[in-house]
Amino acid sequence: MPKKFKGDKSGIAMGAISEAIPCKVLDGDEVLTEQADIDYYKASIKEFEARNRLLGEVNEEGEYVISEDVRRNLALIPKEQLTEGYNLIEAYSRVATKDLFFVIEFEEEIEAGRDDFVASLYIIEKVVGYKNLQSLRSFVAKIVEPKSDEFWNKVRKVFNINPILMPIDEGKYMPLVMQIQKHIEDWYSMEEIVDLSSQIYVMRVLQLLENEGPLGRQIIEEYNREMKLEDLGNVNVAKRYIMLRKILDRVIEQHGGEANVFKEERNKAEIKVIKSEYSAPIRKVETFRAKVQESQRGVLRKKDRQKKEEKASSPAKKAGGAKKKAAGKKADKKAGGSKPKKDKKKENKKEEKKDDKKKYGVGKGLKEIAAVADLILQTAKNVGEVLGRAKTPKIEVVGVPEKLKVADQNKEEALDFLMDAGSGFGEKQLENSTVVNENKVEEVTKQGAGVELVNDAGNTSPIEDIIELGL
Repeated sequence: MPKKFKGDKSGIAMGAISEAIPCKVLDGDEVLTEQADIDYYKASIKEFEARNRLLGEVNEEGEYVISEDVRRNLALIPKEQLTEGYNLIEAYSRVATKDLFFVIEFEEEIEAGRDDFVASLYIIEKVVGYKNLQSLRSFVAKIVEPKSDEFWNKVRKVFNINPILMPIDEGKYMPLVMQIQKHIEDWYSMEEIVDLSSQIYVMRVLQLLENEGPLGRQIIEEYNREMKLEDLGNVNVAKRYIMLRKILDRVIEQHGGEANVFKEERNKAEIKVIKSEYSAPIRKVETFRAKVQESQRGVLRKKDRQKKEEKASSPAKKAGGAKKKAAGKKADKKAGGSKPKKDKKKENKKEEKKDDKKKYGVGKGLKEIAAVADLILQTAKNVGEVLGRAKTPKIEVVGVPEKLKVADQNKEEALDFLMDAGSGFGEKQLENSTVVNENKVEEVTKQGAGVELVNDAGNTSPIEDIIELGL
């Protein structure tokens, strides 16, 4: 029976393999069927989403999906035009520390006696950390209009394309801002844990490879060579074990994957346990962060209800309340004006909670994340005993800073990225670029003098009218 380590309160034993629900991977046709593989993949995807501050999420079908609210914000947010070609415009924006790269592609569509112009807006996200994927290209919206000389000008107005980047009021684009901020906070909650878990993972997998004959030794040699090429042998490189784990996985995959590399029966079982134990702490962080975020949303909902109740209350009620308050004060004076004593213990606890929130940005979730750290350290201790290591890695629970400092990206860099990412300008195309859900997502179309969101069923829901089309 798999051992249950101290700090694991999930009720699931570390290394336990339960009945799996098949899961399709991102950017490929592979379907995972074993629970350890699925857990490891999902942990890697969660890391990928948070590290890149992605605008969407990867679903169970292996599709990268951006929500309707976020896509609406992407369509309407101010953008700076970078280039204009025969049939496309490239644009740039920046919000909540994230650079946004856009491409608008034009085409003529003749169907059922109609001759229309179509402008399709795409968002291209620069990514690292998942296989060889370098960018994600996702459909955002499209405008369909009868053919006219004014079409391009209308497109610029609807998609908010400007000669320079206009000031952005982030309060108008909260779904987009909150999506980015969520992933910033997720990454700061899990970065240390992912790095330490990666260190343990690499150490254990390398030991397995030593027992896999010539192929295992070859993989270790290639891993060491790539580590030196990327200058990751230096112990002072921050979070280097995250990158080393990626290298090791990539080299194993190049040799046919774990099914081809690990031939020994004992090693086949052990690699599944290693994967399961790697992903367990990350799943816990995800669960804890979700609880904290839901708690924060609950506070916001409560404040909204209170505001509505205050607005609904009549002036007469307010006046009546004021009279009662005044009468109460008079009664207090007659009684001697004594005030109830404050409970100092409760006050001290409140101050401690405030300090936690200021320092870590997670409130009561801090203790839960510390419990995850304890789980990882216990895992490391057990592994260390197996491998004869006297010391265990050190982990610190790092809080979420209020703002992430990111250097501004200039026009030339933005343009270079768009060209490299296969926007269509020039003739450069990136083989690893992915177009996701182009035929499934909703479309933005111009209806009369306004803009509406049209879904596949033909139903419409109005977009907030913040753009004057001037038609």
